[in-house]
Amino acid sequence: MNTVLVTGATGLVGTALLKYLETSKEWQGRYLTRRKNAKSLHGADAYYWNPDQFHIQEGALDGVNAIVNLAGATVANRWSKHYKTEILSSRLNSLKTLYLALSDSTHSVKQLVSASAIGVYKSDFETSYSESSTESDPGFLSKVVQQWEAEADRFESLNISVNKLRLGIVFSTRGGALPKLMQPTSIGLGAALGAGKQWQSWIHIEDLVRAIIHSLNARSEGVYNVVSPHPEKAFEISERLARVMNRPFWLKRSPEFIIKLLLGEMSEMVLQSQKVIPERLLKEGFEFHYPNLTEALTDLIQTRK
Repeated sequence: MNTVLVTGATGLVGTALLKYLETSKEWQGRYLTRRKNAKSLHGADAYYWNPDQFHIQEGALDGVNAIVNLAGATVANRWSKHYKTEILSSRLNSLKTLYLALSDSTHSVKQLVSASAIGVYKSDFETSYSESSTESDPGFLSKVVQQWEAEADRFESLNISVNKLRLGIVFSTRGGALPKLMQPTSIGLGAALGAGKQWQSWIHIEDLVRAIIHSLNARSEGVYNVVSPHPEKAFEISERLARVMNRPFWLKRSPEFIIKLLLGEMSEMVLQSQKVIPERLLKEGFEFHYPNLTEALTDLIQTRK
């Protein structure tokens, strides 16, 4: 049985991952938390850390074979100058804390699986992006991702293989984008964000967790696009959600100027177009349980995962 240490374990993805690990026959989990004397979560023991002070509780890395790094401030808050600094520093400091701890000790860690984001790719309405694509966006999110991934790559100097998982929109009814889309849709006010023509690359939470486990078991390195093989345009996502929820869909679209007025610079997150393909997962034989949007939404909304 291998041991994996999870950061960001109380977030949407981290919680789902620990729940999956609870019944795994290959991996057992433990997690880092800012709460002192925290209780175990889904059978995973808790260890204290404070990335702002580059501190990890003694013993947290003992016997650890792999690290899954999911730590970082949410990008779903309004991007003030101060908060943009927090978005970046929370990601970099988490990795720096792990790197320093590993550098200062004898350890058994062989793998780092670190979250990243498809926001690195240039916004484009025609281009499909695979892991080999190199054209990056000039916006804030892309710059964050580039620094985030560069910090993860430093672990290679410790003879640790590094996987960077570029995540798309995660669909779960327990948090993230889907509940926010469901609220107006439930009262017949669902609408595509902006013109609705932008590509949005998404993934079911269950497939995301399984992709993380796949990357651990593959013992490989490099970039994975962790998205469904079938991205959809924003209009189609909103229309399909209304259909699955059995609600009317008549508003069609919300003007871009209103979104920019309400969200400020954060509007780039919902108005950009990124058609991303999980080429590497497909080549490695990964089987998506929910590759298509309708079946993913139906499963989530009917079972309330």
